[in-house]
Amino acid sequence: LYSRGADVKGNDVHYVGDNGIYVKGSDNATISWNDIHDARGNGIYLSGSDYSDILHNKINDVDEHGIKVNPSDFVDIGFNRIHDARWDGINVEDGRYADIYGNHIHRVGDDGIDVNGNYGVDIYWNTVKNTGLARYSRDGNGIEVSNSYDADIRHNTVEHAGDDGIDVEYSRYADIRDNTVRYSGDDGIDVENSYKVDVNNNHVHGARGDGIEVLYSRGADVKGNDVHYVGDDGIYVKGSD
Repeated sequence: LYSRGADVKGNDVHYVGDNGIYVKGSDNATISWNDIHDARGNGIYLSGSDYSDILHNKINDVDEHGIKVNPSDFVDIGFNRIHDARWDGINVEDGRYADIYGNHIHRVGDDGIDVNGNYGVDIYWNTVKNTGLARYSRDGNGIEVSNSYDADIRHNTVEHAGDDGIDVEYSRYADIRDNTVRYSGDDGIDVENSYKVDVNNNHVHGARGDGIEVLYSRGADVKGNDVHYVGDDGIYVKGSD
C-alpha cells in the first residue's frame, strides 16, 4: 500500500508466501483487529509510514518477525498478541518516538521486543514470555534496546527469556524502572556500553546469571531494586563511573 491514511482493519490473513500485511510509504496508517497466521515473512511489516498505529492484532506462526517497523516516526504498537514468530516478536529499526505498550508476546525465536536506533522510544506494560527458542538465536532477550537515545522501559513483565530479561546496549539516557523479570537464561537486567541509564525499582527473580549487571556505562544509577534467587551476583557493576 502507498496510501496516506490507509485503514487496514478486521482482515483474516492466512497461509501467505511473504508478509501477512505490508504497508509502505503510507503516513497515518492504521492496522488493527487483523488475524494473521502462517505467513512466510513478517506478520505485519510497516515501512516509511509516520504517525501510524498497529493495534489489537493477533499474529502467530510466522517465519520472520511478528511485527516489523523500519524507519517510521511516531508509531504506536499496542495491544497486539503475538506468539510463535521465528524471529523477534516486535522489531523496530531506526525512527523516532515509537510507543510499544500492552502487547502479549510469547514463544518467539529471538528477542521478544527488539529496538535498534530509535530516538525517544517508550516500552511499557508489555508481557513477554519464552524468548530465544530458535537454535540460531543470538541471544533471545525479553526486551532489547540498542543504539538508542532517551528510552523509557517501565512496568513490563518478562519471564523465561533465553538470555537477558532486559538488555540495553550502546544507548544514552535510558530509564529502566518498575519492571518484573523472572527466570532469565542469563542476567535479569543487563546494561552495557551506555551512558546515563537509571535502573530503579525493578523486581528480579530467578536469573541464572546476575540479577542486574552494569558494564562500562558511565552515570548509571541503580536504586531500589528487589533482587533474589539468582545464580551469580545480585548486582554487578564493572568499569562504570
